[in-house]
Amino acid sequence: MRILFPASDWASNIGNPFFTLGVKHAVEAAFPKAEVVFTASNPIMAKGLKGRGESMAFNYPSYLGEVDAIMFAGPMLDKNFGRIFGPALRAAKHKKMKIFLVSAGGIEYDDEEIRHCRDALSQIRPDILYTRDRETFEFYGDLAKESHSGVCGAWFVPDYYPGYDTPELKPYITSVYDTRAEPPLASLNAAIGNADFVNVPVYSGRYKGWISRILDRKEVEKADRHMIVRPCHRPTNPNFAVFSKPNTFASYTPYGYLNLYRNTTVTVTDRLHAAVATLAYGNPAYLTLRSNRVKLLNAAGVEYKYGKRLVVDSAHLGSLKEGVISFLRGAIKT
Repeated sequence: MRILFPASDWASNIGNPFFTLGVKHAVEAAFPKAEVVFTASNPIMAKGLKGRGESMAFNYPSYLGEVDAIMFAGPMLDKNFGRIFGPALRAAKHKKMKIFLVSAGGIEYDDEEIRHCRDALSQIRPDILYTRDRETFEFYGDLAKESHSGVCGAWFVPDYYPGYDTPELKPYITSVYDTRAEPPLASLNAAIGNADFVNVPVYSGRYKGWISRILDRKEVEKADRHMIVRPCHRPTNPNFAVFSKPNTFASYTPYGYLNLYRNTTVTVTDRLHAAVATLAYGNPAYLTLRSNRVKLLNAAGVEYKYGKRLVVDSAHLGSLKEGVISFLRGAIKT
């Protein structure tokens, strides 16, 4: 079986390949005869296109070619689901190809989003829907031929990228804030000491966006004898914004990021998948994010609280990942 996979854009958000490579690994582990063929995603979301710009875009994924199935992954089930994914899904349905929606999640989880996605999914009726959180499964699981409440593909990062040791670099922490001010030094020190910093202000409301990264304490290079390495998950942001702090790392491929999270003492971040990758490698993380997307942490048994030290039970996570593979093994063969 050849599965066409228009994977989410990497350069605009380097967390996307964490889960797209993860679901590719899971599908191929479940069904070794499957050939997952990457292709480009619809540029509308990655480029933020609207109006005339959107009308000028070439939607390559809607030209399917000689494949048996099409697969999409990630937080696709939002109010733009029909607009962004509809053309390719309708083309696949017309060609009687199988449709796989994997590691799927929403954004707002509100009534408008649910109504829109249920209407779109009822017209498509995917062959497989595996979700990255329980809530998405409860909203849409009845609309697929085979459905499963699983975990985000990013939890599979150690399985497809074991990485390597970097003893010359240790000890270090990873601080990942692309467009917000970094937490105070006291919070970074608390994280190294395994303490929560839920009551410490995380970023100022006086300024937002790139300017917060530019103005915020450029000179701080260490916290409690640990180097502060600063991966940027938005490498396409302007260089003056990205490289405004010491030890900033940016790349258009995911592997350097993953190895940084593999070897870090702790990650402090407002980027969800930076926290997930760190936890998946068995290291603690602190996430300062107010978003419904943190439901994917709950699905993996991680109790999320803003500014709280997060860890994952590796044995429990392993059983959840095996559950995903087991589900896919049965579903793809049907």
